[in-house]
Amino acid sequence: MADEIVGSGTEPTRLRTGRPVSVRLAGRLSPTQRLKKRLRDDYRERMKKLATAKPEAFEAMLKQIYRKKVDDAKAKELADQARAGEFPVSKNIEFVDVTSIRGHNAAYARADGGTTYLNEKLKPSYGRLLDSYSEEAGHHLDALLKGKDTLGDEGSMLVAGLAAGGPIEKKDEKKYRRWRDAGKLNIKGKEIYVEFDTELPFKDENGQKIPLFMHSETFASANQSGWFRDDVELEAAMTLTGVEGKPLFELLEQRNRRNFRRLRRSSYMEAYSIGYPIDEIPWNGNAHDVREGRVPDTTSPVVQPYVWLKIEPGNFEIDPERNRRRLDLGTDIMDDIYYDTDGYMLLANSMSIRARKRWDSDTEMRRLLIALKVESGVDAFGIKRAAKTDVRRDRPTPEAITGLDEAVTRGLDSWNNDPAVPMERCYQRLLRRSLLSDAEDYKKVLILKPKAFLRSVRSRYHFNENSLSEIRSIHDLGKSHLEAIKQLANAARTGGTLPAGREAAVEDFEKKIDRMLDQSLLKGQVKSALAALDHDVEAAGVDSLLPGSTGPGSSNDLDDLVARRPILERRRVVAEAISTIYHELARDLDDGSSESLRRLITGTLERQLDDHAEWFVDWQKETNIDLAKLHTLKRFVELHAGMQDDQAQLDAFNTWGRDNERRFSDLNMDSWKLLASYLKNEQLRIWQRQLETAGSAALGLWFDEARQFYVPASRRQTGNFLIDTIDFAAMYKPDVWGDMPPPERNAAVDLTEPPYVDSLFHASLVNEVQIELLSGGEYTKRLKHLGAINELAGLFMRWADQAGSGGSEAQYKALFSELSGLGDEPLQERLAPFNDWLAKNGGQVTSLSAEEFKGWIKPEQLTAAVRDGTAEKDKRAEVAIEGTRFVFEKYRDMIGFISRLKEERIRDVIEDAGGPRTTNWVPATGSKGSIAIGMMRQAGE
Repeated sequence: MADEIVGSGTEPTRLRTGRPVSVRLAGRLSPTQRLKKRLRDDYRERMKKLATAKPEAFEAMLKQIYRKKVDDAKAKELADQARAGEFPVSKNIEFVDVTSIRGHNAAYARADGGTTYLNEKLKPSYGRLLDSYSEEAGHHLDALLKGKDTLGDEGSMLVAGLAAGGPIEKKDEKKYRRWRDAGKLNIKGKEIYVEFDTELPFKDENGQKIPLFMHSETFASANQSGWFRDDVELEAAMTLTGVEGKPLFELLEQRNRRNFRRLRRSSYMEAYSIGYPIDEIPWNGNAHDVREGRVPDTTSPVVQPYVWLKIEPGNFEIDPERNRRRLDLGTDIMDDIYYDTDGYMLLANSMSIRARKRWDSDTEMRRLLIALKVESGVDAFGIKRAAKTDVRRDRPTPEAITGLDEAVTRGLDSWNNDPAVPMERCYQRLLRRSLLSDAEDYKKVLILKPKAFLRSVRSRYHFNENSLSEIRSIHDLGKSHLEAIKQLANAARTGGTLPAGREAAVEDFEKKIDRMLDQSLLKGQVKSALAALDHDVEAAGVDSLLPGSTGPGSSNDLDDLVARRPILERRRVVAEAISTIYHELARDLDDGSSESLRRLITGTLERQLDDHAEWFVDWQKETNIDLAKLHTLKRFVELHAGMQDDQAQLDAFNTWGRDNERRFSDLNMDSWKLLASYLKNEQLRIWQRQLETAGSAALGLWFDEARQFYVPASRRQTGNFLIDTIDFAAMYKPDVWGDMPPPERNAAVDLTEPPYVDSLFHASLVNEVQIELLSGGEYTKRLKHLGAINELAGLFMRWADQAGSGGSEAQYKALFSELSGLGDEPLQERLAPFNDWLAKNGGQVTSLSAEEFKGWIKPEQLTAAVRDGTAEKDKRAEVAIEGTRFVFEKYRDMIGFISRLKEERIRDVIEDAGGPRTTNWVPATGSKGSIAIGMMRQAGE
């Protein structure tokens, strides 16, 4: 025995002489082998201590647990073994991943001298690991004692007895006798019958035992009459690194969260206000950069202006204190509890379950919510894609509020006691993966427990997509501005106000505008590109291709899509050309030189009154508060025109300037009149930006045609489309409330103070820009369906080969026939391994419903050529995929851009508050719930 490798389950190491050598010597044990030895030694030490200190109690405990299997003589024999440090232990210990052990902490199999399987995730938490091992040692002793398996969970009873120092109370014994959690594990391709370590929780209600867990009967008669949302969620999530956890918590909580209130609002977002009165929209350089898809103070666009967004009405109203429009963020307090199994089964399967209380005030509840999220990770653009299902109740009763935790563990909502759809989806997903096991009197048990509590302060507002009429209106503005700019240029040229030698440049600019207005410039620019698309500009013109005219519509038929795609492409060429020309004309007005056409036309080359023009606007806004909301110069040009010869107004302006501006110099009547030209110059500067915006609107109008064409089931989301959220989350251990009664757990409780703050383990700041549920799913569904045309049959056959169910065309067709002949529920269960495989190996198809499997795979596709990728692909589908992916990616890029725009503001506020200057604004690696649960698991909680 001295030469065995303790707990290795392998042959002992030998020298060349063939004699066994103990690997215990000279520190030769591996870390895992040392851990196994420590578990055995410490378990035996537990038994030894009790058997030595309380021999009678020790023997009584064994007789209580194992009943007729242990009589007085056997109890004394086992006690002697315990005192000698030789109490029986299983021959083998194996650490396995959480999926293999189906989310449990531990399991025991009787064969081959007994094997204890331990969840490798428990390694960082030795105390829990030892308890789990001790439970399975109790199962092993039962196996050694022979005879029928002892009723109940003898392993849990043994651990309870060790903690009690002898036999446990009769009432507790009855509880353990009801538990028996057994099932099968698949270890390295071999099915093994095991006993688990799970304890079933109940509550007593009027003398009846109510399960606080889900099982096979929980959803047997599911009534899904309540309102729930179920769709794909697309989200760009950026987070602050460089200051996290408690330091971030302290920075943002100080002075009633003043720093959080400062960083949550970025003025850049106010750029998305096309559709509000045009004079009340910001037209400064930063706002214009944002609308053009540029981060301010950079030159290269991050996105092209295809997707047009508008701040939702109610979030951009007139601020009564400033009398101008200002972005308004609603702020909520969220109390979230995240759940998982003891072995973190949900986390291992990329799922999270959340129960949320959303507060209107410290004590008034707006909404209860139970949600399931199935995450698909974060792509290189920082976009998270997740399937999400939630069910909610607005203005819930006190009973519904206090029953929320139990609602999650039982799988029944707390307002109607109906099966909660998110809980059913979670349960079925685990069931189909064979991760649920049986217990005494219950089949397929799922026990969830609170694992993390999060209090989040969330400031958010919504974006909608602009209506097409709003985009057309801004596009039409380009033509009217060109006409007005031409008149100004002509008046300057014919009025003799231009410097000598500049008349020709201004006249050329006028002619270029004329050519744009009569379409000759546009026709010349698109002629060759349209000819390549079989469109003769000379014969057919471009009127039928202009933005706002009738587009190609949509169709689900792929032949029709391919046939009409050239129409869409012709319209794209024209839209891009219009945008290019409008941007060129704007640059012609101001080429960055000291003698730009804009200053030539307005007569402001000297620049001496540039500041006075700005001061005049400020003066008028202070004089008349109703003007404060204006961001264009039209009204101020008109006001000054009415003051041209008014000495009293000139004196009033000079007085205001001396009182308010250190660099101000008084104007005389001549310079006062000249000020009109400088105001016109500033007006023309805004017209330049509006001209570029009008060109970009052509792209926006065409993009909507592409959306409708490639994704026929989609629609323009002019309501509740995007939600932009800044979320400051403090993460606590689930016992943060301590002994506080549930009715008193509300937003009025200050969790920044002891004893609550003692449970804080992390804090995060995240910006989430999210396409709302029911808005983004049609794009991913379309990509999935189109991808299935060329991919799915081949993926199915390659999976069948790896699963040992394929190999020939006849076998593929037989397997497909067998599966497609099943009902939806049994088919969905059979598809679980295929869906798991698709998630790792698929392309556009990452999971399948039973309906999709039956409808999307064609038996005639089940050939070796399709499997090996040598069969000819459906080119129609490839065309549709290319277009659909283009549309989807523009939305994806837009939400990423919006999140990126927050960086400067957030980092500046953190640094001003005393935070480090080394912070970074980076894509979040996961949802805050999964991060919190992951940290709790890592801590061994």
